[in-house]
Amino acid sequence: MKGALEADAFVNAARELMNQNDAVGAERILAPIIHQFKADAPVQHLMGQIKKAQGQLAEAERYFRAAIAHDLKAGQYYNELGLVLQARGAYGEAIKIFRAAAALAPDF
Repeated sequence: MKGALEADAFVNAARELMNQNDAVGAERILAPIIHQFKADAPVQHLMGQIKKAQGQLAEAERYFRAAIAHDLKAGQYYNELGLVLQARGAYGEAIKIFRAAAALAPDF
């Protein structure tokens, strides 16, 4: 239990650094413990955001796909994956992903 609480504290610290636009600092905190959150969609999404902010689009795509795999109904995850695919030039796949995002979260 103690380990899980400590890991959650690291995730919260990484999220706070991302809110301050410090992707490098957020990655330094989250990377050592990310393996503990393989099935945690919000944490996978956070790492995707970190990688996207650093311009590491292939890595961002991988983490966004992992987030979607663990939460098929989160439109925000699809939208961010679509943005990464679009930036990488995968327009056909991006359109499909954006359609899924629109169906799940019309606000996007």
